[in-house]
Amino acid sequence: MGVALMGIGIGLGVDPAMTAGAVISGAYFGDKMSPLSDTTNLAPAMAGTDVMTHVKFMIPPTAVVYGITLVIFAVLGFAQHAVGDADMSKVSQLSAALEGMFDLNPLLLLPPVIVIVAVALKMPAIPGITLGILSGAVVGLVFQGGDCTLGTLLSAGMNGFVCETGIYEVDELLNSGGLMNMMFSISLTILAMMFGGIMEETHQLDVIVSKLKALAKTPAALVTLTEATCVASNATMPEQYISIVIPGRMYADEYKKMGLHPACLSNALEGAGTVTSALISWNICGVFISTTLGLGVVQYGPWAIFNWLMPIVVIIMAYMSLTVADMDGVKLAKKKKTAAK
Repeated sequence: MGVALMGIGIGLGVDPAMTAGAVISGAYFGDKMSPLSDTTNLAPAMAGTDVMTHVKFMIPPTAVVYGITLVIFAVLGFAQHAVGDADMSKVSQLSAALEGMFDLNPLLLLPPVIVIVAVALKMPAIPGITLGILSGAVVGLVFQGGDCTLGTLLSAGMNGFVCETGIYEVDELLNSGGLMNMMFSISLTILAMMFGGIMEETHQLDVIVSKLKALAKTPAALVTLTEATCVASNATMPEQYISIVIPGRMYADEYKKMGLHPACLSNALEGAGTVTSALISWNICGVFISTTLGLGVVQYGPWAIFNWLMPIVVIIMAYMSLTVADMDGVKLAKKKKTAAK
């Protein structure tokens, strides 16, 4: 969707770097909070908690950051607004191309609605996504006519959807997906898990943690150290999954020793490991985003407000005892307030 929105932003006369920052902020909000997201499932798995507990624990800091981001972009949007001079030709071109290829109607929203309902009902990720896929296949067969057959559906599932409209933004938007196109990310996840297992079994993690844990005397300091390690992992082992797996393995026992709930760790992993991957030029996420949107990290980085503000807010709220909780899930801030009474 970001590619299409970049074209719309250019047509409306908005700074491309600003548009890219808004796109990335929104995309990483979804990546961080959706129970069906890969990182949202990986972080609690590394910390030792369940997905829904993890998501609920992330809501307060994420809501604060997302609210600030929305306000900033609203102000920037009004400031960038061209008085009656917006060029709508790009928007019209994209709409016409999509209408020419597909039978567009409101019932096509059924698959995402089914997935949202599955999330609301706390359905596990795999069954929820499967329902979305199956409903999308049925809708495609019903509404897209002879261009959509069982063979084309299976081909798209394996190799992704392919079209050649001659319009760059449309082709970039639609030519994606498929199992084979995900193998690069899947293989990196497997390698990250293997790397973490090797470091753990050879006790390399023990050596590193023993040196670093002296810096973490309090829960807030431990959260800060976790986030710093996630950022360093994104820079030195430039893959988003590794920045979750390795720090998760490193600090899980330390959180237990301090009597902290595993969600404190998973929140810290997502608060830095997931979002800062887009801010490092040589990280796989940074490379992918730069290639897809046509802008370098140096250009869009300052405008990716959600991504660089998220770890800062998590740390601040940790020192306020708002993002740290005991093994029963009771926030330390609440315990301190009760003790004071």
